[in-house]
Amino acid sequence: MGFDDILHVTGGFGRHQWKLFFLFSLPVHLNVFVKIGNVLIVSPPKYRCVLPFEPENPTYNLDDEVWHQWYYYDSYAQEYSACTYLVNDTEVKCDKFVFDTNLGRTLSVEFNLTCEKDYLIATSNSLGVLGFLLGSIFFGNMSDRYGRKRIFTVVNVAYLSLGFLAIFSPNIWTYLILKLLMGFITSGIYYTSYVLLIESTEPEKRVLATASLNAFYCSAMVLASVLGYLAPSWKYLDLFYTFFGIPCIFYIWLIPESPRWLISKQRISEAKKAIATIAKDNNVKVIEEHLQALVSGAAPDKEDFTKVTILDALKYPTLRKRIFIILYLNFSFMVYFAIVWNVSRLSGNLYINMALYGLMEIPSLFLTLIPGQKFGRRIVVSSFCVATGLCMLMSSLKRQGDLWVQVWLNIAKAIISSVLAMNYAYSSEIYPTVLRNAGLGMNSFMAGLGAVICPYIYYLHSLWENLPNMIYTSLIISSGLLCLLLPETLNKKLPETLEDAEAF
Repeated sequence: MGFDDILHVTGGFGRHQWKLFFLFSLPVHLNVFVKIGNVLIVSPPKYRCVLPFEPENPTYNLDDEVWHQWYYYDSYAQEYSACTYLVNDTEVKCDKFVFDTNLGRTLSVEFNLTCEKDYLIATSNSLGVLGFLLGSIFFGNMSDRYGRKRIFTVVNVAYLSLGFLAIFSPNIWTYLILKLLMGFITSGIYYTSYVLLIESTEPEKRVLATASLNAFYCSAMVLASVLGYLAPSWKYLDLFYTFFGIPCIFYIWLIPESPRWLISKQRISEAKKAIATIAKDNNVKVIEEHLQALVSGAAPDKEDFTKVTILDALKYPTLRKRIFIILYLNFSFMVYFAIVWNVSRLSGNLYINMALYGLMEIPSLFLTLIPGQKFGRRIVVSSFCVATGLCMLMSSLKRQGDLWVQVWLNIAKAIISSVLAMNYAYSSEIYPTVLRNAGLGMNSFMAGLGAVICPYIYYLHSLWENLPNMIYTSLIISSGLLCLLLPETLNKKLPETLEDAEAF
């Protein structure tokens, strides 16, 4: 008997699982605020050089005649130069800039991230994900060793502390360091909550639960857009993001430790209490003797769980192949960030565009649940990755700023979001219990590595405008085709040991 049998006996997907589902919507919001919401904090408004004859505190807008006389016009990009002005038809660099005020006082305005320093905008986005990348490995192992609940509590306190410190950053370098640490901590919040939910959910409802949880990306991105529009400066927006971590502190009294993890650590008495809590929440009565028999039947040998590492998993040829494919798939998810971080370069209003990206999470939920439950994980993940690549390819056929670019990118965003939602459940079902949290940590590491590289790939457009898009397209299509080599996991019991995963 495995732990999944215990979940059926204790009520399946009942009130306890619904409680976890809604409580863990907040960690999803925090994840979005740190990894995606930073776009609204640092987003550069339009800016131009201050002309020699202009008075103190000039405004951004100028008459067309002045623009034409003093600034070089790039007919291909269809915009005036932001970093130079003309003196006798010669371009001259400047060190003073005036910003458009339509985005308020963003971090780019605060620390003058213009021209040669605009790489720091990409760096600020990358560092949040780099921290998430490093934290996924660290907290994956820590939660496998010390428990999901304990790590979740500790990292939430750290999140609040770092969030408040970021507001008082005296320079861009201090903010970047804190951004790295925020990403590091947020990974601990997100993945421990995710694993707590999936380890308490029966196989038949696992995709439904995890995909629905990721649907909160929609509310998080829309909320970030609203807060960004209302916040007069980046400091207020950062403060709003931080406040959302306060309720998570009280989860220590609201959620039990994962009984699956407790059983794997041979902490049987604690596991029985946690299972009894689940049964009580679900209005199910479990007799003590029956509970003892269930837990004893689900408990693996202690030896199996105390000496297993990710390196041990690589000794199994079938499991090794599957792990490499999953890791490559997660690396290719840089396409998601390429789409979202590109929002400030699209035509139209920044906050509306971000909200639209968030709303695209709603159709992605249905794209995940209906095909994923009917046709299985493998074929849906594979075909959706290829479809995302084709949409990216279509967007590259139009000039940046064209309405059709936004249309194709929104479709691609909906499809890749559905893949992300299903991938968490799919890979969790392939990894055995002994390595599930560490495996998800490795997934996050590869996804983070791709996201860290992603904004710098954009700068390759100086070689060829469509080169970045071609790279993104090739990655996501090839990963989709490789997914056909993975096993189907629909309605299957989770593998507990490495041997189970190899024979899966």
